[in-house]
Amino acid sequence: MDTYKVYKAIIPSEISAVKFAVKETLQYIQNCSCIDESTLFELKVILNELIINAIKHGNSYDSSKSVKICAEFSAKGYVTISVEDEGEGYDFNCYKADSGEIYNVNEICEFPECGRGILIVRELCNSLRYNEKGNAVYVRKKITGD
Repeated sequence: MDTYKVYKAIIPSEISAVKFAVKETLQYIQNCSCIDESTLFELKVILNELIINAIKHGNSYDSSKSVKICAEFSAKGYVTISVEDEGEGYDFNCYKADSGEIYNVNEICEFPECGRGILIVRELCNSLRYNEKGNAVYVRKKITGD
C-alpha cells in the first residue's frame, strides 16, 4: 500500500476514553480527505466497535493497559485502521470455524450476541484481518471515489 498520511494515538483501556478517541480519529480522517456523511458514519461504527472490543475482550477492562489506534491513508482512496490491545489475543479462526451460518445484515436480531460487532464491522469495510497473535485488527475501507 502506498501510504501517504498516518494518524496514531494511544488511549487508556477505559470505556470513558472511547468517545474521545473515535471523535479525534474521525476528525483527522475528515481533515485529510473529502468524505461523505454515510462513509463517516460507517467509520464511526467501525472505530467504536473495534476500540470497545480491545478494551473489553483484549485488555479485560484493565486500566493499566492501553489501546493503540492507527489510521493510514493510501493514494488510492483507502484508509486502513488498526486497533491493537495488550491482551493475550483473539482466536479468530475458532470463531470463523464455529459459525458456518451466514447472517443477513438486515436482520441484526438474528446475529449471535457474541461476535456481533465484528460481523457488523466486516460488512462495513472492504477487508478485515488480524495479526498472528490476534491482539490487533486491521480494516481497510474505501473512502474516496476513483
